[in-house]
Amino acid sequence: MPYHRLCLINRSILLVFFYLSMFSVTAQTAEEKFKTANEAMLSQSWDKAISLYEEILDKKLESNALYANIGHAFFKKEDYGMARLYFERGLKRSPGNSELIANVEMLEYTIASDISEIEDFFLIRWWENWTSCLSSTIWAILGFFGIGAALYFLYQTLILNKSPWWIVVVLGLVGFLLFISAFAKMKQETEYKSAVVLTELTLKSGPDTRSEDIRQIKAGEKVDLLDKIGEWRKVALKNKTLGWINDKQLEEI
Repeated sequence: MPYHRLCLINRSILLVFFYLSMFSVTAQTAEEKFKTANEAMLSQSWDKAISLYEEILDKKLESNALYANIGHAFFKKEDYGMARLYFERGLKRSPGNSELIANVEMLEYTIASDISEIEDFFLIRWWENWTSCLSSTIWAILGFFGIGAALYFLYQTLILNKSPWWIVVVLGLVGFLLFISAFAKMKQETEYKSAVVLTELTLKSGPDTRSEDIRQIKAGEKVDLLDKIGEWRKVALKNKTLGWINDKQLEEI
């Protein structure tokens, strides 16, 4: 083997080992910090625990336990806005997580939320729950498998005359449904945005401090973001009430 090719291969191997070792060190450091943060939680050192958890998140390392723990630390500090923010970010990553859902319910009970949710039509709720089960990427991959299977059985039917037509039709419909789910989830991931109220505030009727007051909103409430004018965001409460909030009083999930 020529010398220059040997040098290139050796360099490539060294680079691979370097990146693997760096990843291993990062994961080990994060694991140690997570353990130290948990110990700080046990000793009720909330600020220390939060600082360590945030350092882990800054390295783009996530887990349901991490979001639950940092949210719980803020909850213990009675910072309900930040607590709700991290619980919701965990749920955005992992919809349906029972621990995070329970934490949100506990928080809403604690702040004594007086905003009653108006539920959507049951078919809309079913569709949203269905699409939330998986990411848009997974839905798309499953859709490709469904359409691929339909094309395979179509070939079996037309050319080899081995498969009945109903299999082709069913697989085609399944593949179509999976692709529609992928597009719906992608739209939800890119267009649908929500935020958490960080401090108690007054919902305004317009994007101005002189606008009419609509109602008080407590820290920790979740709102849907609809529009933006300057530093003001048009929001919808869970009871469908519309109003405006200054952007500085919100944190997007």
